Amino acid sequence: MASAFLCSKTLRSSFWAQVGALLLSFVSAMPAVVVSAMEHYPEFHLSFQGLLFLAASFCHAPVWIYIALFHGGRLITSFSRGPAGSAPAKERSRVQEWKFVEECLGALARNPLDAGHREQLADSYLRLGALDSAISEYRKAADSLDTGPEQARLMYRAVYICVERRMSVKNALPLLRRMVRLYPRSYYAAYARRILNRYEAYESAGLLDSENADWWDSGAEPRT
Repeated sequence: MASAFLCSKTLRSSFWAQVGALLLSFVSAMPAVVVSAMEHYPEFHLSFQGLLFLAASFCHAPVWIYIALFHGGRLITSFSRGPAGSAPAKERSRVQEWKFVEECLGALARNPLDAGHREQLADSYLRLGALDSAISEYRKAADSLDTGPEQARLMYRAVYICVERRMSVKNALPLLRRMVRLYPRSYYAAYARRILNRYEAYESAGLLDSENADWWDSGAEPRT
C-alpha cells in the first residue's frame, strides 16, 4: 500500500483509495491483535518470530501517518491562506480576468450555491480592485456553506477587506458579530473582538459622529 501511494499521486489523493487502505490495514492487523491477546503462547511472544510478527503489524503506520498528514494539511491550509486583504499575484491580464469573471458568473447561474466558483469570482474582483463586489461575493460564498472552518475563513476575508481596505467598520459590524457568535474560540473571533472593542470604545466616547461613521484606525486617530 505504501509503495502504491508513493508511486501514484492520483491514488494517494483519492478519498476512496484512502478509505480502502485504512480498512485493509485494520483487517490485516486483526490477527496481530488476536494473537497478542492470547496467553497460551507466551514463548511465541518472546521469540524471534513473535518480534517479527509484532514489527510487521506496524508496517501500516506510514499509510496511516500519510493520510493523517494529508487531511491535517488541508485543514491547516484552509486557515492559513495568504493575507485576506492582499490580492494574489496577477497571473492574468485585466482582459483575461474579466473573461474569467464571466465564466464564473456563468457557472454560478447554473449553480448559485457553488462556493468554490463564488470564491474564485470574489478573488477575481479583488484582483480587479472591485472591493465592494469582492466583499459581497465572499459573504455569499460563506452563506452557501454550513458552519465550519471554510465558512469562517470566507467571512474573515470579507471582513478583512471591508475593514482594512475599505476602511469601513460600520459596514462590517454584522459579520464581525456573527463571527464572534458562531466561532467564539477561533482566531477569527479574536480578530473580530479586537475591532469591535475599539470601535465601541470610540463610539461610546462620542468620537464616531456621522462624519466619522466609516472610520477605522489603521494607525491613525478619527477626525475631530
